[in-house]
This record gives sequence, structure tokens and C-alpha cells, in this order.
Amino acid sequence: MSVADLTQAAGWSATWDRVVVAKAGITRERMNQASGLQDYCWPNLPTAVGSDGPARVFYVFFDGDRPLQSIRTDTSKEYFHRYGSGDVLRPDTRLEPVPPRSPGSAGYLQPA
Repeated sequence: MSVADLTQAAGWSATWDRVVVAKAGITRERMNQASGLQDYCWPNLPTAVGSDGPARVFYVFFDGDRPLQSIRTDTSKEYFHRYGSGDVLRPDTRLEPVPPRSPGSAGYLQPA
């Protein structure tokens, strides 16, 4: 399964060309580098948090030089495991499902 397959199955438009993973603590410079944008003003980048709970994670979708949308989750419910802050997923990025490991836990997707 590709990231494009997943977003199309969810009913999303196919007018995006990359997704940037933005985890807590990502710097404006790293976000600009990963997104391919220079001197962009990123409001509300997820900041580092203490040990009182899971940290925020955003998946930011782009089409060329336009940020289109973001999806917010946290580190306890990440959609794509083994991707770090500033990593870029493309429509053809291949993923494989990992089933839940115990009752009550959730499955996830990881690089194929």
C-alpha cells in the first residue's frame, strides 16, 4: 500500500506531492528544509513537552510550494511509525500494516 492509496481510500484529494512529519520540537529551519520552502512562517509548530503526556505530531500535506492541510495526532497514536520529525513521505512511499500486538492496542503503518 502506498501513502496515495491510503489517502485516496480516505476520500482525500490526490492534489498533494509530499507530507512532512512535524513532531514536537521541530525547528522552523528544519521544517523549511523538509518542506522545501524558504523563510516560511510556521505558526504553531509543535513544541517539546515534559513527561506529563504524549507530544503532538502533525502530518503536513503540500502541493508544490503550498501547504494544503495538516493532520494532528500525538506520539501515542502516530499513523506512520519509524518516521522522524522532518521526514518526508511521497505519494509512492510504500507502507505495510502492523497488526495490534495485544488486546486494546492499535495497529499502525510502517515503511515497507
